[in-house]
Amino acid sequence: MKKRLKYDLNRQLISIGILICGIIFIALGILLPKVLTPIYENNIYQYLKQPLELIDYEIGDDEIGSDVAYLYITSQKEVISSENFSKVINIEPTEVLSEIDNDFGKFQYKGKTYYYNTSYNKFVTKISLTDDSYITDMRKDILYTIFPILLITLLIISGLLLLWSRKLVKKIEHLKQKVDNLSNDDYDDTYTYDEDDELKALSVAIDTMRENLKKQENYKNQM
Repeated sequence: MKKRLKYDLNRQLISIGILICGIIFIALGILLPKVLTPIYENNIYQYLKQPLELIDYEIGDDEIGSDVAYLYITSQKEVISSENFSKVINIEPTEVLSEIDNDFGKFQYKGKTYYYNTSYNKFVTKISLTDDSYITDMRKDILYTIFPILLITLLIISGLLLLWSRKLVKKIEHLKQKVDNLSNDDYDDTYTYDEDDELKALSVAIDTMRENLKKQENYKNQM
């Protein structure tokens, strides 16, 4: 037969606390960023839309953000790209145009996600594009923010559980002593309960049992 490992109450309670914090970490550190992704993406679309309203008919160097690239399609189907296009978007402009099928959206290329927004007028079509660095940075910020808070919470919960479990163990040890000394008339019970809980009720029940056993023993001696 396999021997079962013995875990005292303190370890059990601390293990439960660690498990709870682990579940919270999974919920906040993994699931939360995925839930917030649509909000991040909406921010990206708004971020890409604003420069399109400022750019007129030419792409000026002072209008180009380092993390946003632009495509400028004239009425003669001439495609002009911003100088930073190859740094932001590692795709040929003609291939980008084949991926765009809506006014705004996203597409994947070689395992990386790109976002775009489009503005039209009778002279030109303007497209702003960026990669998924913003979402990646936001997810990292969430993890870096959550991890210290979670660690502090884990330490506090573990400390509280340790203090509470020690007090609980003392109560259980006291009850065991009372049961072991049911027939011992010299046993002096000096333990006092600070809380009126179920363990105190059990202690009172043991005292009642002890008195009943004494009465039965006296009755037998008298008989």
